[in-house]
Amino acid sequence: MPPENGTGMNASQRNTEAGVSVYNGNTFQNFNSASGLPSGAVRSVFEASDGKLWFATDKGVGAGVYVPAPEKEN
Repeated sequence: MPPENGTGMNASQRNTEAGVSVYNGNTFQNFNSASGLPSGAVRSVFEASDGKLWFATDKGVGAGVYVPAPEKEN
C-alpha cells in the first residue's frame, strides 16, 4: 500500500491466514481475526480518507483504525 500524504505507512500482506501487519515507521500494528476481522485471510486492503483501513477477507469485510507514528521533534 503506498504511503498517503507522506505518512510512511507500509503494509505487509501475504496469502496466509495470519492477517496484515502495518508498519508506521515505529511499530507494527496487526489486523487479524484476533483483532476483530471476520477472518485472517485478507485478500485486499483499502485506506479511506479518514485513515480507517477496510479489509476484504474470505469471510466478509472488516474495518480497522490505523495508528500513525507520533510526530518526531527536531
